[in-house]
Amino acid sequence: MKHALETMVRRTRQSVAVALMLTVALALGLAGCADRIGGDDPDEVSLALDWYPWANHSPFFLADERGYFDEEDLDVDIHVPANPEDVLMLVGSGRDTFGISYQTSVLQARQEDIPVQSVAALVQYPLNSIMTLEGSGLESPGGAVSAEFDHDAGRLRA
Repeated sequence: MKHALETMVRRTRQSVAVALMLTVALALGLAGCADRIGGDDPDEVSLALDWYPWANHSPFFLADERGYFDEEDLDVDIHVPANPEDVLMLVGSGRDTFGISYQTSVLQARQEDIPVQSVAALVQYPLNSIMTLEGSGLESPGGAVSAEFDHDAGRLRA
């Protein structure tokens, strides 16, 4: 169990580091377009989140707080849309510049001719997992037969 927790913590740190690097790369890439766009005003960029702010979004808020966007002459609007399920439609329609979504949702949107594309992966490993208390006696998925689980969609039985 201890090894699994250490692995999870290491992967979380790696994911946050990758997301922060992608944020900085995004800022630098957009700043490179500034000469072609012209003007003294910062370039306005919008980022629609896939849910209320949480750990996966921290690199964007950190970059904003530390002034990385300002250094690159970017005015970044980070927001949660009224319906987070609409992120890809908002990006596809041009209302938002960037949006955070799931890989499968991007594939579905492309199938529906919504003009979006993936430019980065914030999460390198799936976030869906099963966690148990150390004293539960569950050491493998096979041990969960006839167990009850809580899930954001409601109670489940295995």
